[in-house]
Amino acid sequence: MSNGCFILCENCKKETIYIKKSQNKCFYCKKKIVVDSKIEGLVVALNFCGIKTSSSCQGHGSGFGDSKWSFPCIVLSKENNNIEKAELLVKKYNEKQEKKGGSEWSIVAHKFMQKHERILVPKDKGKGLKELWEEVDIFARYITGFFF
Repeated sequence: MSNGCFILCENCKKETIYIKKSQNKCFYCKKKIVVDSKIEGLVVALNFCGIKTSSSCQGHGSGFGDSKWSFPCIVLSKENNNIEKAELLVKKYNEKQEKKGGSEWSIVAHKFMQKHERILVPKDKGKGLKELWEEVDIFARYITGFFF
């Protein structure tokens, strides 16, 4: 599995280098880049294969705001055909998972997101976080299997 990729800095929106399990700072604005440890592998895998992310969250036991998001989510950048690439990848993954009876993912819009941004989330958000994090790892390994 890849240990690094280029990732969009949430602060300055420029692409910078990101290395897993490192103290990462944006090359341009010098702000710290943090990716939650439980979803770091999937974020790196997506960015490595050209699907740019703009932010993410591994999920919280109690959620946040009125949404109660107690599941992992990754915001997909609205760059050129980025969402379309992600949709194709998710469709292929879900087809494989459906045959095996595994968990699937979906790409959704949300009122908190900027126009054209979408969020990658597990379809079954009602599972426990530990089980969802295992599914994050399975999806990350599926993606990196194309390259390694």
